[in-house]
Amino acid sequence: MTETLAAYVPSPLRGEGRVRGEVACESPRDFARGLRKRQTDAGRRLWARLRDRRLLGAKFARQVPIGPYVVDFCCREAKLIVELDGGQHATQGHDADRTVFLECLGYRVLRFWDNDALANPDGVLQRIAQQLNPMHPRPSPLPSPQRGEGGGVGTVWRIMAERMTASWTSAPHFYLVREVNVTRLVAWLPKARKQTGAHVTYTDLLVKLVAATLAQHPRVNVSWKDGTLERHADINIGLAVALEDGLVVPVLHKADALGLKEIATRREDLVARAQSGKLRPADIQGGVFTISNLGMYGVDAFSAIVNPPQAAILAVGRITDRVVPVNGQPAVQPTMVLTLSCDHRALDGARGAQFLGALADLVEEPLALLV
Repeated sequence: MTETLAAYVPSPLRGEGRVRGEVACESPRDFARGLRKRQTDAGRRLWARLRDRRLLGAKFARQVPIGPYVVDFCCREAKLIVELDGGQHATQGHDADRTVFLECLGYRVLRFWDNDALANPDGVLQRIAQQLNPMHPRPSPLPSPQRGEGGGVGTVWRIMAERMTASWTSAPHFYLVREVNVTRLVAWLPKARKQTGAHVTYTDLLVKLVAATLAQHPRVNVSWKDGTLERHADINIGLAVALEDGLVVPVLHKADALGLKEIATRREDLVARAQSGKLRPADIQGGVFTISNLGMYGVDAFSAIVNPPQAAILAVGRITDRVVPVNGQPAVQPTMVLTLSCDHRALDGARGAQFLGALADLVEEPLALLV
């Protein structure tokens, strides 16, 4: 029984009408083979034209290694990269991270569907020529907007805006809020610093507790990608880091296997390299859960936007003294507000509440980690 090509075409291709009509295809493997052939044909055709037509004197090279990536076409003098997409990079799962890395190096990245390169190569060349025009100056790596300047934003800020807009407009958010007593967490901090000899912070303690809670609730350690739920074996926790240029989320990989000293050391290293613009692609890849702590800014509580394709993000407020009941009597105790933002496509309220409840129990009694 044959199936149609349209059944296996990635949704962006279907949505933009790139495929006209249906082509018989015996299996997904045959479709993948045809897709690779189309990408190869498109690449050869575009390369032949770029090689024959020196656009504005620019010289392109093909299959150029830049850092850990190999880009389709690159003009190093103009800091311009041209890539063909037909599902190749999209299926690698790090398309956004790839673009962030390349643009942070000062490259402009132009992407075209392979169908465009086959059907309208002159139009593709015209777009490339426009970017090579002196009227389109290349960006400098990680530009910092100055106070008093209007309009301009840096690459990091633009990508942050695009990703947060995509998340806010596509992911149905819901929020769970829990106020926790942090008396024992506060007492744990100086002990942890003394035992490890490292500058452990409350964020480091929370990373440890969140990782342990995710291990207990693997159903939260998931992503929503391409209409399916993807479960993850590794517990990789992202930390939202504010920069002058925007927001980045470096990742502590396999956080559940790290001790407090390792967490503190790696967190310090990631934050320092994020602030100096020296993060590597691997540093921002693979996160499955994010912690955003604004307590140091005096914020009581806030609701964060989920970092796609992750299922949830934890927003942490400041530690402040409040009157709470202790053994039936009012007492002043340090408390903290935790807000869990969830993507309802990946998590439901019950699972989110169970996770937040388990995390709150650990925050209030960290010694439970030893049980």
